[in-house]
Amino acid sequence: MSFGFKVPDSWSICQLVDVKDPNDRYSFTGGPFGSDLKSEHYKENGVRIIQLQNIGSGSFIDKSKIYTSEEKADELVSCNIYPGEIILAKMHPAGRSCLIPNEDKRYLLSSDGIRLKVDKEKFDNEYIFQFLNTSYFLNQVASKCTGTTRARIGLNDLKEIKLAIPPLPEQKKIASILSTVDQKLEQIDKQITKTQELKKGLSQRLLTRGIGHTKFKQSKIGEVPESWEVVKINDVSNVVRGASPRPAGDPRFFDGDYLPWITVAALTNHNGSSLMKDHVVSFLTEEGSKRTRILEPNTVLLSNSGATLGVPKILTFKAGANDGIAAFLELNNIEKMFLYYLLESKTSFFRNDIAPGSGQPNLNTTLIGNVDVVLPPIEEQKQIASILSTVDHKLSILERKKSKVAELKKGLMQGLLSGKVRVS
Repeated sequence: MSFGFKVPDSWSICQLVDVKDPNDRYSFTGGPFGSDLKSEHYKENGVRIIQLQNIGSGSFIDKSKIYTSEEKADELVSCNIYPGEIILAKMHPAGRSCLIPNEDKRYLLSSDGIRLKVDKEKFDNEYIFQFLNTSYFLNQVASKCTGTTRARIGLNDLKEIKLAIPPLPEQKKIASILSTVDQKLEQIDKQITKTQELKKGLSQRLLTRGIGHTKFKQSKIGEVPESWEVVKINDVSNVVRGASPRPAGDPRFFDGDYLPWITVAALTNHNGSSLMKDHVVSFLTEEGSKRTRILEPNTVLLSNSGATLGVPKILTFKAGANDGIAAFLELNNIEKMFLYYLLESKTSFFRNDIAPGSGQPNLNTTLIGNVDVVLPPIEEQKQIASILSTVDHKLSILERKKSKVAELKKGLMQGLLSGKVRVS
């Protein structure tokens, strides 16, 4: 087996199945058949079921909690999984893995999860977990997957995936180094979450109560300061939609180098309030630029279609926008950054309350323009936007810090888990 590197002489190569605990008959096993665990078995509390969406790439995603009874978990004892053990996903994407959290005494696999309990006499659990998250492992998984739209891997194929294994003392040292970096990433994630919660609370208060007000009035959207107005978005801007050259993909219009081309993906794939030029990967030809809507820097944008609709951004460069983008032109008595934060506060509303369509949700300029919003005096708008911008700046610093640590870890993994960098 070639990993793309030469394994050091003191290392060995083994199959994934070789690292399982031989003293536990269920140490490497898949989840229950669908008929054995149905929605009718779900309960409000009991034993938590680990779903596919809980399995992140190297981290547990603590969302979407569902449970089954203790009795059902006992019945499916072969599919129980315990804190600190490794869970792998059979699909979406196949092979990703995380460690089971230690919040509960036990959990239950869902049908597309795989339990791995490591033989700790021969292998370090953390080392194995780290290796499972390398391209060396995941590329092998991808080569054995079946299916195109829903690529998946079976337990028998997964058993045969190869791992590079150093002597146990070296495994432990490598795992310790990588775990230290993971702890740093966890700390940054907690700081990001805390700052996001701070911003959410500030935004809710500032956009409903303002700054320093003592007198309030009732309005069509609830209680607001007496000096504020409630207007429709159409009253303070001209809401327009982008335009896409047709036919789509025509080389006369697309894959050029004349004008940056903003798509929903380009607008929604990055955090922060600003859409930067390096976020854009597509460009139009000069002919294509004549068939789109060209927008100027400092224009407020909003994604208006698909699962990520309702995301605002401030454009920082001249560009064309496709028809999945709405733009707010001719701003009247409203600051662009205040409008940005108003739109950001309405993301859930756009997605859940007014976007029609069950398959591909979409907004249109009429729906957007008819949304009621608060309108404080201009100076207060500036103050509110400044406070929220300060929090966003802190978030951007944390995101950059996380990115640097993640890059550090990537380099360490490539060196340490291939033996190119040795630890004594």
